[in-house]
Amino acid sequence: MGDPTEEKVLTLIPKAAACGAEYFCIDAASYSEGEDWWASVEKWEPSRTRFPFGLQSVTEKIQDVVEAFFQRNGTRVLEKDRYHLDFRHPAVISRMDRIVDKLIHTFGIRYFKFDYNINVPYGTDTYGRSPGDGQLAHNRAYPAWLRALIDRHPLLVIENCSSGGHRLDYAMLSVCALQSTSDQQDPVRYAAVAATIMTAVLPEQSGAWCYPQPHSNDELNAFSVVNSLLGRVHLSGRVDQLNDNQPEIISKGIDVYKDIRQDLRFGTPFWPLGLPKWSDGWISVGPKCSERLCYVSVWRRESTAP
Repeated sequence: MGDPTEEKVLTLIPKAAACGAEYFCIDAASYSEGEDWWASVEKWEPSRTRFPFGLQSVTEKIQDVVEAFFQRNGTRVLEKDRYHLDFRHPAVISRMDRIVDKLIHTFGIRYFKFDYNINVPYGTDTYGRSPGDGQLAHNRAYPAWLRALIDRHPLLVIENCSSGGHRLDYAMLSVCALQSTSDQQDPVRYAAVAATIMTAVLPEQSGAWCYPQPHSNDELNAFSVVNSLLGRVHLSGRVDQLNDNQPEIISKGIDVYKDIRQDLRFGTPFWPLGLPKWSDGWISVGPKCSERLCYVSVWRRESTAP
């Protein structure tokens, strides 16, 4: 009771959190510089004697440890050996702003892919009526942080990565410029993704892998290029090891994309062969960009397909 010091408080914080505390109260944190803790409770200012690095550093530690993470029944939500930040909390916003601003100002970075590869479906019951209520408030706070980030850095491009669709929605895509659609490395399988993603994502926001490989034949590398032509090309793979005429195949495809990409903004998707199944031998999709203009991609995925 009473008589707090920085050393005492910093020792208590993690122990209190481990016990499930959601709030941490410092008993009488404002003192004059007298030695008698009872008699020196005077000024509403933090004591430099008791808190030599300032009270703010202590309160930030409390916020970081006790309140700034998803919790369930007072226990931090843990998934993939990581804690999930709660973007309702100002300490989280402050930390992430510092990190991103430093990367932009120090390294000139103008493109961020914000990945998301954990599952926290049960939400957080801190500062909410229920875990679902906390989850919803966090879901609204995260895009709000992104909007503020773009307001500060208008030229910044943010790619949304949704880990199997957990964040694939237009709450995110109203803020993010584009959406990662899959990390599927097999071009033949990716065709089904490329053909159906337009049911959920606008073509101009649909990032699709063009994944050429030096060990692939020309047909398969061209197939990979077609996967991305009607979306937003994500050129990947070992392009540094391509040989002979392989680079030319890729560059010709990219040239085609650059010629048509402005039209894709006006496209309404249609499926000449119907929505494909994962295993269909023939797949087709196209955006209708105007009354007189449309583009169509057609894939034959099996040599035995009729």
